[in-house]
Amino acid sequence: GVYSTRTHDAWHVLSWGEPTGRWVMNLGLLMFFGLKIATGSHLGSILMEIGVLLGVVTMILRLLAGGN
Repeated sequence: GVYSTRTHDAWHVLSWGEPTGRWVMNLGLLMFFGLKIATGSHLGSILMEIGVLLGVVTMILRLLAGGN
C-alpha cells in the first residue's frame, strides 16, 4: 500500500517494467520447476532473477521520480 501511494504520480516511469517483470518471474518459475524435474538443472532461476531485478529497478525509479 505504501509503495502504491508514494508512486501514484510516477506511474509513467517505466510503465512497462512492472507487468514485464511479473511475467518474466512467472515464466522463470515455470521454467525452473520444469527443468528441475526433467534434468535437475537450475537455469530457470536466472530468468526469475532478471524479473526480480526489473521489478526492483522499476520501484526505485518510480520512488525517485515521485518526490515524496
